[in-house]
Amino acid sequence: MKTALETAAFIYAEDSGNGCKYVQSGARYGAARKGAAVFMNLRISDHPIRNSSELTERDVLAFFNEKFLLDHILKEYLGGLKQRGLFVINSPKSGAELLRSFSPEVRTIITDRQIKLVAIDATQAALRHLNRNLPGAAIVGLINKEVEILPSRISNEDF
Repeated sequence: MKTALETAAFIYAEDSGNGCKYVQSGARYGAARKGAAVFMNLRISDHPIRNSSELTERDVLAFFNEKFLLDHILKEYLGGLKQRGLFVINSPKSGAELLRSFSPEVRTIITDRQIKLVAIDATQAALRHLNRNLPGAAIVGLINKEVEILPSRISNEDF
């Protein structure tokens, strides 16, 4: 996950014809680190970023591991997702299956804010296409497609 975020930050910071972007990433690790949830932030802006605190309001929320789809975590992080935000989950389950598994309170947040829930089996996609367990590549690609941070058609010459 950390590698995917750092790679995305590097790519987004490059000038792809729309001007250089400013990026900032950071992580918050649980006390146990191994096996605990890791919360990553990535800010992207056309202007210098002066705030280095953890994000409290976000456009996109991605879960790389569905074992952390716990009610208290979902409420906290979905609570900071903006209206019509994007919620991506790495899972072999469908978005509808995942939505049914959430508590009524979490489903209400998703419905009321018109959050777009997208499930992707990023682990299998990475194993199939990259021959490596790098689900972040598929997730970053999906996020870029949905949010269009970079132009949809880019070539090696753009970098």
